[in-house]
Amino acid sequence: MTQLVRACSRGVQRSTFGMSVEASGGTGRAVVEAVDADGNYVDGLAFDGTVIAPSGESRPLRVLQAAQGRYEAEFPAGEPGLYLVSLQHEVPGGTPDDPKKAQVRAALPVDYSPEHLALESDEAFFARLQAAGARVLGRDDRPFTAALPETRTLAEAWRWVLLLAILLFPLEVAARRLRLDPAPLVAQIRERLGAVRARLPARAPRREPAVVVTGSLATAGKAGAAAEAA
Repeated sequence: MTQLVRACSRGVQRSTFGMSVEASGGTGRAVVEAVDADGNYVDGLAFDGTVIAPSGESRPLRVLQAAQGRYEAEFPAGEPGLYLVSLQHEVPGGTPDDPKKAQVRAALPVDYSPEHLALESDEAFFARLQAAGARVLGRDDRPFTAALPETRTLAEAWRWVLLLAILLFPLEVAARRLRLDPAPLVAQIRERLGAVRARLPARAPRREPAVVVTGSLATAGKAGAAAEAA
């Protein structure tokens, strides 16, 4: 019972050491500078570390002493996201049964792939493209001023056909189920047209054009009649 109470009440205090984390080439590095209050390096510490990847996976860290008061640990950091690094070490004042530990934590954000960190033109990459037969555009080239060639693409029409079928379905059912006699409708239309015609003003009677026969035409007519009689 006493061990259970000690385990539940056992806490981890905050470490006085500082830790920095950085990423380079898909690898993260955690560096701890162990310096006491008097400015002396603290050597021989044993660290227990873990790193939580952006996916939520917890991975153990192996912390090694690289120099006086300097401890380093590396971990893979190729996945974009936030990495949480936590290191613990023992502090004076504890017992073998109840050791006291201090914790130092830090976060490492990895936003993009390392290729996005390049702020200048990659001339070596362009040289490889030219060696492979590609053409690198210069400052005087205007590739987007010329008219682009026409292209044809296929569009899906099944959505419009389905919508049209849904709209016509009630009309098709009505045409098959309902029996409509068009005779009353035709009679009503004729009656309406007759009423409209009755309201229109009557047309003036058509006059035949007057024919005027001159003397020469009459003489020619008589000569023709005489020729036919002979």
